Amino acid sequence: MNFDFEGLNTRLRPDLYWGGEQAAWWGSMAIAVIAGLTFATFLTLVLLPVMHSLLDDFSHFLLRHTRRKAVDDPAGGTAEGHDGSRRRKVRKSGEPESEPELVTAR
Repeated sequence: MNFDFEGLNTRLRPDLYWGGEQAAWWGSMAIAVIAGLTFATFLTLVLLPVMHSLLDDFSHFLLRHTRRKAVDDPAGGTAEGHDGSRRRKVRKSGEPESEPELVTAR
């Protein structure tokens, strides 16, 4: 089906007819629109969720490895490990450092 743009501009009367000079233009335009919608649907429904999932997995990976480094922190004290356990700092002599006692006011 074809649309007469010249008749619309000159006489304000567009004619609709089958075939004609512009049929090749409409076919190319239809292919471009269909391909664009297909590609956009793929990006939106497949690629975007996969990228978000990979980014989320990577952030969890980084958190696991940065917490593991906090256990081996030479600054002293106890540190929380990647599994939630707490380790006590040990002196170079081999005996554990004593923790401060809790003093309560009466």
